Amino acid sequence: MLFEKSTSPNPSAKTFELGKIIMKIITVTLAPAIDVTYALEKPVSDGLNRAKSFVLMAGGKGINVSRAILGAADGKEVPLLTVAAVGGASGGMFCDMLASEGMDITRIPIAAPLRINVSAIPDDGEDCEINAPGAEMTADDLKTAETLI
Repeated sequence: MLFEKSTSPNPSAKTFELGKIIMKIITVTLAPAIDVTYALEKPVSDGLNRAKSFVLMAGGKGINVSRAILGAADGKEVPLLTVAAVGGASGGMFCDMLASEGMDITRIPIAAPLRINVSAIPDDGEDCEINAPGAEMTADDLKTAETLI
């Protein structure tokens, strides 16, 4: 085995030793989102658009990096700690989505609900993306994040 497990004061943090170097990969996502992508045939600007299909996906820069690391690991254990600011009912849905992918997440609990981003992709023409603003982090939220990491 390339890495040997090591103990850590944070039980959710996996650390591995390579020789005498302790290694851990940490991703932090302070503005995660649920991304909704709709496939449209012929969108109209002055009426109702019915989607052909849609996809829901947990997203955010750090989440996407964690997803790439886990994909590259091809099922092998990785010294990865994925941390994200999560709140509201949408935050619970977000964590459930990641769990269904096999990704463990360490939550920074915040009061605000998680943002939801929407993309509309027509068969022909320009894509349209609407990204909601991320929740504002309080000083206490940031202290919690620092403690978790």
